[in-house]
Amino acid sequence: MSAFTEQLPTLIGVILGALLSYGAGAFTERSNWRRTQAVRWDERRIQAYADYGAAAKVPVILCLRMARALKLTTLAATPLDLPEGKASLGAADDRRSQLFENLLLLGDAAVIDAARKWHETVTELEGTLDPDFDGEPEGFDQLYRRVGLARDRFYELARTQLQVSGLVSHD
Repeated sequence: MSAFTEQLPTLIGVILGALLSYGAGAFTERSNWRRTQAVRWDERRIQAYADYGAAAKVPVILCLRMARALKLTTLAATPLDLPEGKASLGAADDRRSQLFENLLLLGDAAVIDAARKWHETVTELEGTLDPDFDGEPEGFDQLYRRVGLARDRFYELARTQLQVSGLVSHD
């Protein structure tokens, strides 16, 4: 037998070892890259959800305070007159709308749908402050509770997507 044929099994072993080593390294590197990307997007998703939640809450608080001034509810401690409140409400709605764009980019379909439903209930709540609204004070309080439930649903779905354990606290 020639020297080459005697060393052929060794050579094949070295080549296979090099290929397997390269493959394992590439697999590990790819896994690390995917994990890093997932963490990066989760961080942005968390921020988008938190920012949207905070911005979506502002019109609710303004409505509550204006409803108190109109004697539609006793839930708010500090009344807010309608002209001042309506001006603030417009700015708050603009801010919420801007932050919704991040949600559309980063959120999953269920969270986006829950955010839309939350906003729809807030829009109904805002409608109770219209001078032509013919509802009762109980109507405002019932709508306010529905807004809270819609908000809770948004956070439940967001927490599920982000794999955050625990329950949403109700305030």
